[in-house]
Amino acid sequence: MAADSELRARYERDVSVVFGTPDSVLRPRDRLDVVRAVKDSSQQHISVLGVGKQTSTTGASVAVGGGLLIDLSTLDQAPEIDIERGLIVAHPGTSIAALQQLAHQHGFDMPVDPTSAADCTVGGAVATNASGASSYRHGSIARWLQAVSFIDGVGTQYDLRRPSMPKNAMGPVALQNPLHWMAGSEGTLGLITRVTLRLRQRPGAVLGVLVGFATRELLLLATQTLAHNAAWQRHQTSHIRAIEWLGAACCGLITGSSVKFADPKGQGGWLFVAVEGEQDDAEAHLQQLVDAMAPFGVTPDAAHALLTPAQLRDWAQARHVVPTTLNARGRAHHLAHGGGKLSTDWSAPLNHMGTLLERIEKRLADIGPHELFMYGHIGDGHPHLNVLCPDAASRAHAMTLLQAQLADVVRVGGVPVSEHGVGKLKRDWVAPYMPPGALAAWRGLKTRFDPAGILAPGNLHAIGPA
Repeated sequence: MAADSELRARYERDVSVVFGTPDSVLRPRDRLDVVRAVKDSSQQHISVLGVGKQTSTTGASVAVGGGLLIDLSTLDQAPEIDIERGLIVAHPGTSIAALQQLAHQHGFDMPVDPTSAADCTVGGAVATNASGASSYRHGSIARWLQAVSFIDGVGTQYDLRRPSMPKNAMGPVALQNPLHWMAGSEGTLGLITRVTLRLRQRPGAVLGVLVGFATRELLLLATQTLAHNAAWQRHQTSHIRAIEWLGAACCGLITGSSVKFADPKGQGGWLFVAVEGEQDDAEAHLQQLVDAMAPFGVTPDAAHALLTPAQLRDWAQARHVVPTTLNARGRAHHLAHGGGKLSTDWSAPLNHMGTLLERIEKRLADIGPHELFMYGHIGDGHPHLNVLCPDAASRAHAMTLLQAQLADVVRVGGVPVSEHGVGKLKRDWVAPYMPPGALAAWRGLKTRFDPAGILAPGNLHAIGPA
């Protein structure tokens, strides 16, 4: 454990504009180091925050009030794969990309695929219930959790497993799978020390197509056609894996970068559709999807097929240019004049998407200088709105408008936060929309696993023990 000021300064921020310097930092060698540190902290009433690579966009991995920061990315021993049972066991510091690579080597697929897979640790992914492009078909990481080991707020170790029987009538369904207590808990119930994930057989092929649209309205209409037409889901060996969107401004970031990638024509943005299945059927399926988009102005020169693993890797690299560029610009704005990047990750029914996006564009037009970049998992009705604000005043105005927009989202049946967690930035945004009794139930779990309230203070909701 170190209190060196230079070391502590390395952990004072994550991808968000939240700052906070820990009083001390622990880079544990093993789980016992974590147990001892948490026990000591509990006895001395010192707050404890576990972090991974600090890629959080919500301030969840920043120790705002000081205390002890435990860097769990140092727990990165080689993952193990159980071929017979189709499981992979990893320590919290292992990257999602490393797990995907090991799974592929053994003929499996680990479909949780956040854009930042190379930087996202599995511990952080569980703590925020991470997802990615393939969540359209395969859901978030909670769906694939088989077991989680963690250390609670007094240093007690727990090993939770998914119930093995499909039928369970032991009380409310929401409380029957203890793994779901940890998924999305953002370090408030315990520090994750080991994760076991279920795998699936790797599909014969994953193919994609990148399509440009003349207008955003046409792109959204095409998305509704693909997502809502059950005919596209009835293929026996081929399924839509992902439906992703890049707004026109985001497309400009890619074409203006050093990454060389084909530019599908269209001013309305790009739609990326991926299918998985046996090679021949997947190719036929992909062609059918392109044909289905023809009524929305899709012509051969507006579509670019991605038929090899190398082409899909090139696309992933190009796609990653968007968040990395926006994060860098946001940080520069914050350091220069107190501005920065604000982002939302709500989700809403697709038939309301156009109205919601137009409404926030009009509202933001009145706040002064800013740049708006939109992209995300549009097949799930889940866009990311990123506002780059050059100064503190425009950032404050934008934050107020983005928070107010959530009322519109919820009114049409949407969800205020669908990815990246709540952290410290969004806890007040989300609080009004929590289901009745949810905070009381959460407070009960918090009291059970963290009676002194030392774990991850400020994350999610400032509920603390009763």
